[in-house]
Amino acid sequence: MRRFLSFFIAFSLLLPLAIIAPATASAAQVIKVACVGDSITYGYGLNSSMSYPNKMDEILGSNYEVTNFGEGSATMLSSGRKPYIGLDIYQQSLQYDCDIVVIMLGTNDGKEFNWEGTNPKINQFKSDLSDLIDTYRALPTHPTVYVMTSPTVFEGGSYAIVPARVAQIAELQKEVAAEKGCPVIDMHTLTADKKDLFRDDYVHPEESGYAFIAEQVAAHITAYPGRAPGAPVNLSVRDGSKYTLVSWEMVDKGDLPAISFDVYVDGEFAATSSGLLCRVGKLVNGQEYEIRVKAKNAAGESELSESVIARPSAATPVVTGVEEGGAYDLADGSVSVTWTTSATAELDGEPFAKNGEISSLGEHTLVVTNDNVVVTINFTITDSNFIPGDMDGDKEVTVADALAVLRIAAKLVPETPDSLRIADLDNDGVITVSDALRVLRIAAKLVK
Repeated sequence: MRRFLSFFIAFSLLLPLAIIAPATASAAQVIKVACVGDSITYGYGLNSSMSYPNKMDEILGSNYEVTNFGEGSATMLSSGRKPYIGLDIYQQSLQYDCDIVVIMLGTNDGKEFNWEGTNPKINQFKSDLSDLIDTYRALPTHPTVYVMTSPTVFEGGSYAIVPARVAQIAELQKEVAAEKGCPVIDMHTLTADKKDLFRDDYVHPEESGYAFIAEQVAAHITAYPGRAPGAPVNLSVRDGSKYTLVSWEMVDKGDLPAISFDVYVDGEFAATSSGLLCRVGKLVNGQEYEIRVKAKNAAGESELSESVIARPSAATPVVTGVEEGGAYDLADGSVSVTWTTSATAELDGEPFAKNGEISSLGEHTLVVTNDNVVVTINFTITDSNFIPGDMDGDKEVTVADALAVLRIAAKLVPETPDSLRIADLDNDGVITVSDALRVLRIAAKLVK
């Protein structure tokens, strides 16, 4: 007890430094700690207030909230008789919005009927622990996950737990933690010479043992800042209209997983992402932007990454009906033009409507514009059946055709695009009496 009080006093003096703890909460927020485990976490054999999570809650003080998610006989192995991931308490832990998770599962896996074999169970144990770590890390709060090795089980222990098996499991716990970049609390080593802290079943701690575990976990949480990640690498962009999708990779993840990434555009903060992809919008099409990314974990933040250049651009309109250098004969049918996107267009410098038809002969230029993307198409319209002045389409020019033109010039009948194309022989854009006279001269064979 004297050692505990000494630790508590020393720890109290360090409380102002607690803001360096690896958690996502700010100094003004309560840091929520979820203690995941079996009966040793639950506090078997004592009043629940004596469990290590409850004692740790007292040690850490008002800046922290520690919640006990332990349940007796729970196993890490999904094939065990009572897998933790199948329990209600597990689902409750996922809904806790925690900032820190401390996992101590493995003692019950040391029971021969749970292990039943060697290599297959080794592989499964590692896989199950790895999956559990990933599940907690993927929570919206992206908590820091600590792996705590199972305490030492001493010879003569109860419940068919094999001490050597628990020692083997402790090594697997450390191995997986290293692979996943999780901080480790090696309780197996810390309790190896502390048999006096355990009940006579040599598995569950006495009150002093729970206090010892609480002291050790609290010290790790407050004193271990971890290492910040390295800068993201291999940035790439996929540009769209007024946005770009930025992706990257992480090689140096630091001691703890990255919990967020900040994206900078031309040196200014633009967006935050919890994954390796971020959409940056409100950009100007056709303009270049320098994109860089910074990774952050509970220990700190990385340097900015190398830059990548984004060039957002509107979609290129796909024009159908005419193509560059094309020649189109109205005798083969009308020429109708349309395009994809909500672009606007001009034909020979004049506004042209989507799905419009072109009937005027000669060379034409169609310009389709979608924001910063411009598509230009030059083409020619001909009409092998066209005879200037042949208003009735009988393949010859007669007096009847001249009279038809005269009626249009006199406004007795309306002018149409087709009649203008056939009868406007002086190409002044309107049908007049002079056009009618020219048609009459053709009919009289005075001109061709």
